[in-house]
Amino acid sequence: MEIQLKRLRKEAGYKNRRDFATALGGNFTERRITSWENGERMMSLEQACVIADFLECSLDELAGRRFEATEAIAPDPAHRGLVESYDSLSEEGREVADSVMAGLRVTHPKSGDLPCLGQETA
Repeated sequence: MEIQLKRLRKEAGYKNRRDFATALGGNFTERRITSWENGERMMSLEQACVIADFLECSLDELAGRRFEATEAIAPDPAHRGLVESYDSLSEEGREVADSVMAGLRVTHPKSGDLPCLGQETA
């Protein structure tokens, strides 16, 4: 388990720790954020909750915890791999993947399948 603060901070648009600390306010400092990102210190649960709320992510995501929930969604290993790959994409990457899949559903439909929600019919 590896804390994902640096990745989540950058995805939220904070390129440096100082701006992030300023945006968080309170007792958050650049040095404290550096120590968390480098694994030198651990944040308290209260601090983690504030950061997770600020970054609009779960505590599990911030902590880098991964669950095998995809097994319930996709019991087939091939499907599970696709779900895990999709989950690892950035928001922009997911938008690209969604567009590609929408195009594939139109050009390569499975026979007998109904159109997906939001997909126009011919």
